[in-house]
Amino acid sequence: MRVEGLQDAVPQEATRGMDLDLRDRYDTDVYETTTTADTAELTSSTHAVVERLLGRLLRGLLLDGRYLPYTAEVLRSAMR
Repeated sequence: MRVEGLQDAVPQEATRGMDLDLRDRYDTDVYETTTTADTAELTSSTHAVVERLLGRLLRGLLLDGRYLPYTAEVLRSAMR
């Protein structure tokens, strides 16, 4: 996974009343990571694969407490 153009990015949540400081901006331009997973893990432990791919990025954006651990319930509550 590769995401470019992150330098000085601020999560949208920082502008929606979450307690995030707008001065806490992402400090690198590119986030890149890889992982491997077999079909069984993709179907039975999707959360683990997603966390391996996005965990560091979410921590860097100070969003890990909102979206991790990655579960359907966490995603539903984040969308409210």
